[in-house]
Amino acid sequence: MYQRLDALAARYKRTSFFVCDSLSNHIISPLTADIAAADKPYKLDCYLRADPICTDEKRTRAWREGGLFRARMGLESASQRILDAMVKMTNPENMAKSLRALAGQGIMTSTLWIVCYPGETDSEFQMTLDFIRENRANIYQADAQVFQYHPEGLAHSKEIAAERGSRHRFTPALNEILAVQPFVVDRDLPPGERFARLERFVSTMRELQIPNPYGIYEWVAAERRWTALGRDSGWNPRRSLMALNA
Repeated sequence: MYQRLDALAARYKRTSFFVCDSLSNHIISPLTADIAAADKPYKLDCYLRADPICTDEKRTRAWREGGLFRARMGLESASQRILDAMVKMTNPENMAKSLRALAGQGIMTSTLWIVCYPGETDSEFQMTLDFIRENRANIYQADAQVFQYHPEGLAHSKEIAAERGSRHRFTPALNEILAVQPFVVDRDLPPGERFARLERFVSTMRELQIPNPYGIYEWVAAERRWTALGRDSGWNPRRSLMALNA
């Protein structure tokens, strides 16, 4: 499988790759096995679902040996009810085991969380914060997004609309000039509460010292924290970003 990476490496003079088409659970084992067997220097950054294959540290060790240095995981909530509504096909136990198995091999675990999914209670939101607190040593990065509804392309879009109602956020005149027409759920948390929860998330991450790096200084600080936790991703942010200028 690595032959395609060979072609990209030769063409663009790069050895690190972002596998971003979809979840990589079904290809990460054979791909990293091929890379390791061929003794290639490639590093991989990909999306993974926290399903049972991610909970085995022997398997994550093989992934690390085959170049995986970063796993992006849409964990989204620690409430099983919310996970089921999102059709995430996982559970908090597997999420915790996956984080442990990946971080144990130094793989950077970049996590995404959804705040204010329709019907999310305050106690369910607190479950997410508590889960992150309990697993903070295995989380490299934590980012949050306030839920944005759209009638198509989301799990249970029709059910959300049927249960709560939905409408365009803006007037028809404004929608005519927008590339994407945003929607809102009618019977949902008010904007003040939605952003109050987002602020709670950000404040909690600051308290736990879990970063969400974007700039070079933030990346360097995040890597130092990961190293201090005994993790070695094999990735150097300074060297990687400087290579872009080569």
